[in-house]
Amino acid sequence: MLCWDEYSGVPAILRERKKPVVTGVVWLTDEVSRATAWFARRALPKAGLVWASSSAMIPRLRDDWGVRDPQHIPLGIDTGFFRPSESEPEPGLVVSAGNDRHRDHDLLVRAARQVGARLEIATRLPVDPEVVRPGLTEGEIRGLYARASVVALATRPNVHASGLTVTLEAMASGRPVVIPDTPGLTDYVVPEETGLVYPVGDEDELAKCLQRLLSDPAMAAEFGAAGRRRVEQRFSTELQAARLAELMLEM
Repeated sequence: MLCWDEYSGVPAILRERKKPVVTGVVWLTDEVSRATAWFARRALPKAGLVWASSSAMIPRLRDDWGVRDPQHIPLGIDTGFFRPSESEPEPGLVVSAGNDRHRDHDLLVRAARQVGARLEIATRLPVDPEVVRPGLTEGEIRGLYARASVVALATRPNVHASGLTVTLEAMASGRPVVIPDTPGLTDYVVPEETGLVYPVGDEDELAKCLQRLLSDPAMAAEFGAAGRRRVEQRFSTELQAARLAELMLEM
């Protein structure tokens, strides 16, 4: 039995008596309730296979949660749906997205204002109403990336790689990314090649990264193209599925 995350995987492990359960883990090390943690500690050591998309979670799963040989399987993105747009990006537009509690959208708002950038954030979290874009469909978010000159993330410290999906969607869309140096997330971005990385929580350094890319459209385009190539080569849904299938066959 295959489950995407702990919210389906843990109940499946506790219920299933005959077939091994293979499950991903997404939020367990950073943001689950006590009840979820209690059940997870009893269930996950019994799983046939446990994997995570954040490499930083692997030692935590092994040492703190009793998982035998947890595996790092990089996240994959649909490179057919998220793809470079034929239209030119809007000058000065910074885009972001995300709803988990480790997002620090307010930091991004302040950094964007430092450099006079326009900002749009697809989120349901409370944030400056001038920049928030709630309730967007996947197609509308794809359109948001198409308009962006830069896709940027601001998060609080975490190990589950908050912002990973947005990072890969933006790279697949051929847009340069700016990310914090949180463990796990930095596995996916090559600094000075597919994007820029700044110290987590550092508003001034985030602003400098935004300014560099906004003031140099040629470099931004080069980073975006390199990001698209990297996703095609390493982070597609097909590659993720193949890696997962390989591990399952080895069980």
